[in-house]
Amino acid sequence: MSFFDDVALRAAEELEARVGPFVALASYKRLLGAAEPLRSLAALGALRCAVALDDDAELEPLLEVWRCAAASAPSARGLAVELVRRGKPVLGGRLAEVDDARRPEARTAFVAAVAHAAIAPPSAAYSRWDELARRAQAEGELRAFALAAARAVRCAFVAAEQDRDGELPRARLAELGEAAEPAGLAAEEQLWLTRARLCSTSRFERAAALSTLEALAGSARRPVSTAAIRLALRHVDGAGSRIEAVELDRVGAVLKHLPDAALRAMLRSRLAARVRLLAAERSAEPGRAGRIAQALEPRLELEPSSGRAALVALRAGETRAAATALESALAALGPERPLSGPAWSAVRVALASRRAELRRLGARLAERALARTTYAPPYALAELATRAGEVGESALEARAIAEAVRWREPGALLPWADARRRAAWEAYARGEHAAAREALREAREVLRTEPPPSAQLSPATSAHDRTAPRSPTSP
Repeated sequence: MSFFDDVALRAAEELEARVGPFVALASYKRLLGAAEPLRSLAALGALRCAVALDDDAELEPLLEVWRCAAASAPSARGLAVELVRRGKPVLGGRLAEVDDARRPEARTAFVAAVAHAAIAPPSAAYSRWDELARRAQAEGELRAFALAAARAVRCAFVAAEQDRDGELPRARLAELGEAAEPAGLAAEEQLWLTRARLCSTSRFERAAALSTLEALAGSARRPVSTAAIRLALRHVDGAGSRIEAVELDRVGAVLKHLPDAALRAMLRSRLAARVRLLAAERSAEPGRAGRIAQALEPRLELEPSSGRAALVALRAGETRAAATALESALAALGPERPLSGPAWSAVRVALASRRAELRRLGARLAERALARTTYAPPYALAELATRAGEVGESALEARAIAEAVRWREPGALLPWADARRRAAWEAYARGEHAAAREALREAREVLRTEPPPSAQLSPATSAHDRTAPRSPTSP
């Protein structure tokens, strides 16, 4: 920058400091026709004055000028933050997006995402936060990643709560919860990340999440402590027989922070009953384990279950009462209200019913439970998928087998790969060649990274059949 350019810029800055933004704005605008870097620095000064004056009409053309500013110019992120703080998320978001396009930084993209989330529906905000989380993680911006991950998780749960036809991206939530470091974040953000971490298929990750809940349960802030305790209790109820001893131990530690002594004693008694139940289930022969769970399951959150009513009605052959109870369970279902063990048992009985209405309701209840909650049935997901396929419930079959693969259930890989192969053919028939190739790629990747164990193959499988699934045939 020449000596005269420097003098002109300093004069405008002096006017801004001594006289005010109104006079300085005109001085900065006269410099916008200059060469770089004076033009960019003058544009930043003009933006600063327009924000100070709260003049939206001046901001609009200045945004286009700033779009062409040199990448070496300072960031306008602080001005975007100020606009959002003043209740102008649209302008603040546009400024942050322009600044990020000019000089990419995860922190600037974070401001744009905050502005977008203020006006967008939760489902759209989730996509924005998730995209930012991926970017921040790739750039090594760990704090920005943790903040974006927490907000993505929150938006995902809010969207699933509001939209009965929506779904929770379980696998992605687990990834975010496992990778993000909650330390140093606000308590509410730690709760969201912990909730995502409880989606993990690793018992050690879930136990670590429960340890975080124990720390939050000891918080002096009553709402945070209550939310942490409720989340731990809901995890025990939702996980059912999939919960591990190390998780139950952590839940017991969480309960120590419950201030009501009588309620604490009652819940600890129920937790001990759950431990005995799990021990009985795992020591019993396979035929008895399910009956033990259905008969004795102690719930910790003390909420009434329409699932048990559905199970009783199904076993008694009361079609109308069973249908009503299944519909009630479906209406009550949501991210905050997972299915109970008896409800999952009712699903199994309903799918075996000779009445199409009950099979349809049972399949719908299970499919929505896998879509809108973070928990799985107490029995094998592969079994649920097989039964759904036998009665023609393809939506439930596809969702159950995908979740079975995520949990690495024995016997899940080959049915899942076969389901993806059929999906590829269907996409190919519709002319969606890219979708067909993607379905085949997904099946091939799973089979290549973890070849199916011999237990997944029937005794009659030939040597040729054992290798054939590793190279799916393209349509």
